[in-house]
Amino acid sequence: MEIRHVALVLFGGSGERFGASEPKQFIALGDRPMLVVTLEGLSACPDIEEIYVVAKAGTVQKTLDIVSRYRIPKIKAIIPGGKTRERSVYEGILYLREIGLPGNALVLVHDGDRPLIDPKVVKGNFDAAYKTGAAVTAIPATDSVILSAYGDKANRYLPRKEIYLAQTPQTFSFSILSSSFEHVAKRNRFDDFTDDASLVKSRGHEIAIVPGSRENVKITTRFDLASYFEGRRHL
Repeated sequence: MEIRHVALVLFGGSGERFGASEPKQFIALGDRPMLVVTLEGLSACPDIEEIYVVAKAGTVQKTLDIVSRYRIPKIKAIIPGGKTRERSVYEGILYLREIGLPGNALVLVHDGDRPLIDPKVVKGNFDAAYKTGAAVTAIPATDSVILSAYGDKANRYLPRKEIYLAQTPQTFSFSILSSSFEHVAKRNRFDDFTDDASLVKSRGHEIAIVPGSRENVKITTRFDLASYFEGRRHL
């Protein structure tokens, strides 16, 4: 049986930390909005068959207008998101359930503000999730990592060689992703988690690590733009 490969892409930011008057996905990266750069990069990946966009409430129509204007392939729907990242993922999951996505489908979750898409990382995610049911893109830490209870003194250092920094994409069997989020939703515990892999891990599932790269920049503030344009030269 053929296994569907689906991407769930999150555009839920307000643009406040970026210092913009509108959500940062509409800010231009060169000659195109960030939204378009990210979605065109994902659409160009041969391993992705369908793309579902989760947009910040109030921006659904604008997102749809931009997607239509640029004629980005593979996009199947624009879904209104929730108040937080994990609630937005949950809204995407509910939509995928509603349209009958089978449990054995693989769902790649990606932050829309990581616009530098590497098809090899996407393929690695699908390959790993096919074997283990869950995968996270991550890179080794290069700085020393301090654990501090109150931020005023170093309580202890963590062993750097064991520390990895999580990125997206993160990819899961839809049955694992859906059941894990449903368990957390019933207990209203979304705020306990900062990403999808940590939520799925809390349900006891093994998470495979897919090597990422420092070019996979997350654009949170304007200082990240220089890293984005530098990373684009290397991909």
